Amino acid sequence: MKKYRLRLLFVLLIFIVTSGSSSISAGSYQAWVSPEYDEGTSGWGTSHFSCIQEAIDAVIPGSKVSLGAGTYHRDIVIDKEIVLWGDSFPITEDDAVVLNGSLTVTNRGSLTLSEVDLKLGEGESQLQILVDHGGTLKIARSRLFTNSTHGFEFLAGRPFRTGSREPVRLEIADSTFRGVNGLELWGVQDGVIEDSTIWVNNADDKRRSALTVNHSNYLTLRNNTIKPLIPPSADIDYPLIHGVMMGNSHHNNIEGNSILDTAEAVNFSFSWNNRIADNIWEGPIGIPDLKDLSDRWWAVDTVMPPADVALFVGPWANNNTIENNILLGTNSGLISVVQSSHNVITGNTVKGGGLGISILWASHNIIDNNEFADIFKHDAVHAYAARDNYILNNHISAAAGGIGLFSCDANTVQGNTLQDTGRAVFLHDSHHNSVVNNEVSDSVMPVVATNSSGNTITRNNFLRSSLEGYDDGRNHWEGNYWGDSSHQVEQDPSDAKLPIHLVPAPELGTLPFQEMLYRENIIADSRVWEDETVILREAISIQDGGSLTIRNATVVFEPEEMAESFLWNNPISINVLAEGSLLIEDSQIVGPEWGPMGGFQVKAVEGGTLVVRDSEIRNGGFWTGDGAISTDFGNRGAIIENNRFVRNYAAITIEESFEATVTGNTVINSVQGINFLGSEDVTVSGNHVSETAWWGIYIDGRQHVANNTVSDSWHVGIFPPHWGFVLENNTLTNVRGPGVLYQHPQIETSNRGFTAYSLDSCDVEPGQDIRVFVRLHHTLPHYGAEYGLPETFHDVLSPEFSVRLRVNGDIISEEKAKVDLGEHVLVELTGKAEEAGSYDVEVMPYGYEDEEAVSSGYDGDESSPYQDNDEEPAEYGMVLLVLVVAGVTVFVMMRKMASKRIAKNTIGKKD
Repeated sequence: MKKYRLRLLFVLLIFIVTSGSSSISAGSYQAWVSPEYDEGTSGWGTSHFSCIQEAIDAVIPGSKVSLGAGTYHRDIVIDKEIVLWGDSFPITEDDAVVLNGSLTVTNRGSLTLSEVDLKLGEGESQLQILVDHGGTLKIARSRLFTNSTHGFEFLAGRPFRTGSREPVRLEIADSTFRGVNGLELWGVQDGVIEDSTIWVNNADDKRRSALTVNHSNYLTLRNNTIKPLIPPSADIDYPLIHGVMMGNSHHNNIEGNSILDTAEAVNFSFSWNNRIADNIWEGPIGIPDLKDLSDRWWAVDTVMPPADVALFVGPWANNNTIENNILLGTNSGLISVVQSSHNVITGNTVKGGGLGISILWASHNIIDNNEFADIFKHDAVHAYAARDNYILNNHISAAAGGIGLFSCDANTVQGNTLQDTGRAVFLHDSHHNSVVNNEVSDSVMPVVATNSSGNTITRNNFLRSSLEGYDDGRNHWEGNYWGDSSHQVEQDPSDAKLPIHLVPAPELGTLPFQEMLYRENIIADSRVWEDETVILREAISIQDGGSLTIRNATVVFEPEEMAESFLWNNPISINVLAEGSLLIEDSQIVGPEWGPMGGFQVKAVEGGTLVVRDSEIRNGGFWTGDGAISTDFGNRGAIIENNRFVRNYAAITIEESFEATVTGNTVINSVQGINFLGSEDVTVSGNHVSETAWWGIYIDGRQHVANNTVSDSWHVGIFPPHWGFVLENNTLTNVRGPGVLYQHPQIETSNRGFTAYSLDSCDVEPGQDIRVFVRLHHTLPHYGAEYGLPETFHDVLSPEFSVRLRVNGDIISEEKAKVDLGEHVLVELTGKAEEAGSYDVEVMPYGYEDEEAVSSGYDGDESSPYQDNDEEPAEYGMVLLVLVVAGVTVFVMMRKMASKRIAKNTIGKKD
């Protein structure tokens, strides 16, 4: 009897499995969903549903639910193992599954989306795909998209800062995300995203990241394409998106991805043992046919705001490998290694940027066998406060600077080839470095060593340079071959060209992993540090209602461990946030001399109050926009006066700030002295800047610059003033290069590419010969009806410039230069000073003073960012009124007036 019953049960099972409307096989149950199903549908309520959630609730774990095209209006919650798949894939977008609700995987549930076209939202609501911790999401051969400007959220894991969470399992393959507001990953372990396309929503004016990866380990991102939904345009101001932003994540592999038209490719901090390999990044170019119009399109910056850094490594990102990537085009740097160690950067192709790779407050890194080209603003390899790094076997071409070591110690520069550079090898305040067996050709300056000692410069080839090498006499030279270059710096040079040998990179080993700390001193009350020494181990944030007074005190940054701040990106800093207040007076602020624990800064943002007086600041700053003392994000009314800055990357940076006062400060030994970036109504007076490597004072905004002194520096004293500036009674002494690099408003068509080189001091005596080289790089084509710029892009493909050498405002030499877009030219200016004074270089569009040029040029519109509306209003008003009637004659008068305003500066005696 039992056997008969068992046989009958088995037959019934087979009948159910093969009867069509539903099946149970290998423990899974299958259901079908369509908005068209109703009570008359066969299997209604058991195998056929009109609601996705009802089908999920009805089936057992492991079931497959087939989704029919149509619109569904309920949120979906998955708390079991479910497979959702499309019943006819691929289909047209109009026939997709439309979900006007969010989708959540919770309670350790598991969801697989297979061959599904899922359209998220048609209305104004922002929908979400969420996988809770402990959940699993697998997406294969599917499309997730939205046409809503709100986009849709994708969150794998929920945000957390400390501790661990049950891991999220994530697998995505062969799929497309269109209109997503980025994929945000928290606590994902062993995840995979591969062979997929991510179109990031940028239609709602928010700057997002395509992939945000936090506390996620052993993740593979492979062979994906990342793009903004709306391509960057020179005419439409859509925000740029970021690529992969990674923090506190380890042992991840980012390989073979194409990341296009983004502000960055990969940015990671506090992340160890990751591999970034074989990726292609193309920065935003903004003009569709640019690649056909310029052979070096990657060297053109056409989108504002400009891109950031293609690959950012740090802080405290150690033991990472960055290899065989192709990085093309950005305004800023292409690779930046900050406050980190034991990274290997090898085999990368890096083209078209303001800077190639920066190594800032970093140690024991290897920069090996990379190609750097078309670096138009600074150095191809740019190191500051860097120690025991290896710069080996790199090829550098067409760069404003080759390899620059600033305040660096014990680095090895060997086996590199440098061609067509401005300053090929530059050592500034750097000691005990080895510059061995490199080849330099077609440079303006082959090698410069200033304020440096104990460096070994041996067995190099210095070929075909315009100017001789320079050393202030405290370094060891031996056996270098100079070819046709001058070699007064060396007693016993080689008499034959030397072979250049590739050098095997050393085995540095790896740092033992150290878990990241979250630690920060938050000040929300009133505190006073007075007559004491304070040792800071972590960052400080002064919040709303908080105040800190540092008076007659010594503050020393001595972090024993790298601790991440919740509130700021620099873990070694004092941050003055909105409604916070900081007063520093009669005190000393000192940071470590070397990285990665160095690079402190004091920074105030909008609403914060910052006053720094009569104090000394040492060993701070780590970027142009991050000086030792900085303001940013709309800060107003900062006072920085009568301080002494010694050995900082940039001493003072006033960025996007207003009504600041920067007076009476002394700046000694920095890469850059005082920077003003996009700021207005700032008073810059009575400062003394000396021993800078790139410039003394950089001005980009509306400032009154008077009674300052720049001395014993390189490159340029003041850079770059437009008509909107007032330069009065500034003293320029022993600046090896022009005292001022002066640009006219229309030079904004290429203002990212001017550098100047000379061994002659800017202060000259009567009858003195002057020789200066000016490098023009056409990088930023501005056009349109504003301010008399050319009307079309084609009008700025090959502009012509007049480059002038002037003494006290009088022209003593002038050359014409034509520069194709993405290209550069080198202009040599030679002249003889007729009187004592200061020489400067002026760059302006060729024919600028012709009647035709004047009629289409600067028209005095008050909205122009270059017009000075406050200074001498009567004179300007009269001149501009007559300009409309009389044209070129009066325009020359106005030009002469501008020249006189610069000529008011006084000159010191040359050493």
